[in-house]
Amino acid sequence: MGPLQERLNSHNSRAPTAEELKCFEELKRILTDENEPVLMLPDFEKPFYILFDAASTVGYGAVLCQMDDSGHERPVAYHSRRWKDAETRWHSLEHECCAMYESVKRFSSYLGDSKFYVITDAEPLVWLRSMKNPKGKFATWTIPFETYMDDVSMNFT
Repeated sequence: MGPLQERLNSHNSRAPTAEELKCFEELKRILTDENEPVLMLPDFEKPFYILFDAASTVGYGAVLCQMDDSGHERPVAYHSRRWKDAETRWHSLEHECCAMYESVKRFSSYLGDSKFYVITDAEPLVWLRSMKNPKGKFATWTIPFETYMDDVSMNFT
């Protein structure tokens, strides 16, 4: 879906390219196919799951999910963004920390005081729980989690 994002950010009025049209058709197919994960309304009595992943040169994507009555994971909301130029030079751990922080922040209106789980493939994020005096951007990314870090579970896929 990268070509669509680039087009949206460019404010370009030219005709869409074949690649952009292909991405658009694929996105339309996914969003309208009953066998694909269609957004569901949140149930604030059930726990939420935040799944995210960061790609070092591109950006990150996140999905807020809940289990439906059949026990299937269903998306409630999506979020993604591209890295700014300076962010592309960050270490992968910085990408993962930023992705987690921004995902939780983005979905905070759904989370409220609810228990939620963070699902990630970035095992080094475990050190966030034991960090004593974070500095700089790590402080920005970790201090908001201190009040409810015990209620956040990290599962590694």
